[in-house]
Amino acid sequence: AMAQMPLSISLVPWALNPNADGDCRLNLQAGVNLALFNDTEIFASSRMGGQVDLSVDHQGPFRGGTVTGTCVLARGEYENYVLGTVIREARMRLVSNGDSLEIESGSATDGGQGRLSLKGRVHLDPAAGLPYEFALNIRKASLLRRPDAEAMVSGSVAISGSLSQFGIDGDLQLDNAVVDLRNLRMPAPAVLEPDSQAETAVDVRPADESLSLRLALSIPGTLYVRSRELDSAWAGNLVLEQERGQMGLSGYLEPRRGTLLLLKRRFRLEEGRIDFDHRWPPSPQLRLTAAFSRADLSARVQLVGSAGNPELTLTSEPPLPKDEIMARILFGEDISSLTPVQALSLASEASKLGKIGGGAGWLGKVQSAVGIDRVEIRENGQDPAKSEVAVGKYLGDRSYIEMRRAAAIDTTDRARFYMEHELWPNIVVEAESGLEMRSGIGLFWKRDY
Repeated sequence: AMAQMPLSISLVPWALNPNADGDCRLNLQAGVNLALFNDTEIFASSRMGGQVDLSVDHQGPFRGGTVTGTCVLARGEYENYVLGTVIREARMRLVSNGDSLEIESGSATDGGQGRLSLKGRVHLDPAAGLPYEFALNIRKASLLRRPDAEAMVSGSVAISGSLSQFGIDGDLQLDNAVVDLRNLRMPAPAVLEPDSQAETAVDVRPADESLSLRLALSIPGTLYVRSRELDSAWAGNLVLEQERGQMGLSGYLEPRRGTLLLLKRRFRLEEGRIDFDHRWPPSPQLRLTAAFSRADLSARVQLVGSAGNPELTLTSEPPLPKDEIMARILFGEDISSLTPVQALSLASEASKLGKIGGGAGWLGKVQSAVGIDRVEIRENGQDPAKSEVAVGKYLGDRSYIEMRRAAAIDTTDRARFYMEHELWPNIVVEAESGLEMRSGIGLFWKRDY
């Protein structure tokens, strides 16, 4: 650093007075490695690097002189471990000409072929709140890289405001995105201390009215959503907005193609729409139709209503009752021709369809928690003490094993095991035994006509 300032010196009496209105000169040069900040709390889930070199010159009166200088970023990089965002080869040159700070050039990559560029200006007018405007251009940049979601976008975003307000206005296109629900990472639930009140977990802060936001996202059939049940491509338009403190998501999504696994069969997504009506948090409304065809049957499933609790309708051509449609889809047979194992499988699949429409009850939650296919309470109308609890698991498509025990808490009855195996169509072998082998094993077989 170097500084020059005129001074007035008096020997008698002794005095040393700087002349702030004279011709002052100040030169400051500094450099910093951004990696030094990685140990701070704000970068706990990310890291950055790069070299920043600063050169500042002041000339003229101390209070009213001209400030010029440059700030140069070289070899900049940033990585966010949560989003998977990677910025590489960041370069920026910031120049001051006295009344403003201007980004003459700014560029970076996403670590691959994606490109980002930035230009803008900050007006050095404290009375106006230091107004600023920036323009960010994005070209095929992969800004989201997670096991459950990846996204590549292009477009432009304008950022403007001052010390008292902040505005974002952007138009983006989704070049490619994959959402894999099989790897979806849900945030951990909030844990309250034993003596804390439930309402402390609710964010009641007022919305930030200083923020003005509009981000429009165009999706030209490049959003792919995959799970164990769904493999699909979607198109549409979404707009995220906030004005006067009110946030909302509006727009729609439509399936371009895809399949939905229902009743162990792949249904083809034919048509439909998911609408977002400017609510926050979003509450999308579904209208989707999927179809399945075989030689003697054309079936359609419709999902209508809110995404959290849609209503499912199953129809067919020729028209048939719901359970008959399901039997035809699963086994290609009339419901009256099903074997006991097939009937149990049909009941299980019917239960899964019911959960789509209304959610699982507590028995369904037990099933999901312990990885079994059936939980059933079998009441004995004549003697409640003989009611049973049964839990079962399907071992492939032809075998089923079940454990049965008396429902009474103080019972001394031992658990019993039941197994059923379908040897051939209409020929079933059943076996039953207890934990104590003194009662022996009963082996039964029967043929259903």
